[in-house]
Amino acid sequence: MARSRPRDDGPPGLGRMLRRFWPLVWRERTLVGGSFAALLAEVGLRLLEPWPLKFVFDYILPVGSATSGMLPIVGIVDSTTLLTLAALAVVALIGLRALAAYLSTIGFSLAGNRVLTEVRSDVYRHLQSLSLSFHHRARQGDLTLRVISDVGLLKDVVVTAFLPLVANVLILVGMLAMMFLIDWRLALIAAAIVPAFWLSTATLGHRIRAASREQRAREGALASTAAESVGAIKVVQALSLE
Repeated sequence: MARSRPRDDGPPGLGRMLRRFWPLVWRERTLVGGSFAALLAEVGLRLLEPWPLKFVFDYILPVGSATSGMLPIVGIVDSTTLLTLAALAVVALIGLRALAAYLSTIGFSLAGNRVLTEVRSDVYRHLQSLSLSFHHRARQGDLTLRVISDVGLLKDVVVTAFLPLVANVLILVGMLAMMFLIDWRLALIAAAIVPAFWLSTATLGHRIRAASREQRAREGALASTAAESVGAIKVVQALSLE
């Protein structure tokens, strides 16, 4: 007699999740690729925002200082015009970054909605294929919550948490690279606190995951109780058992 494989009740790993969702994501590769390009543009524009201000402090404000190393345009155009151009450059960079962020968010949201529609359909078909004994053990409210709410949370996590995390990590890496190019000593001082932040984030992450699992379990129990209570209202009223 073949031995049954032990059931893994733990959370799925990243590799397993990628294998499961990658075929669905690949169908939306054009939209996802364009959204990711907009995300990279947002990161690049964010890194360019401080440079007009750097130009002002380095070449316009030092009045009366030595002119060696100054850009040729500084001696040709007056300071007021240069300040105006720098201000317009900042406004243009911020506007373009906001547009890129909008396109990235909208694109990933559309792709997420399309992918999760397929996921919700697959989950519903899987529930229909499960055995009768499973449905005797499971609570209807909890299953309903899994199909409706948990699948929607995947999109919320990707759009509102994962993508901003990717953008912030890329911005951090880009800023550190620029800081090391400008002055590696000051960059080392600024980067010294990064391990402490990483350690605190990892520690809090374990607590957040444990609290999230407990909350989802309680929400499932609450949904099951509410569904069973609402479903029994007709019987209770018919038998005058209020």
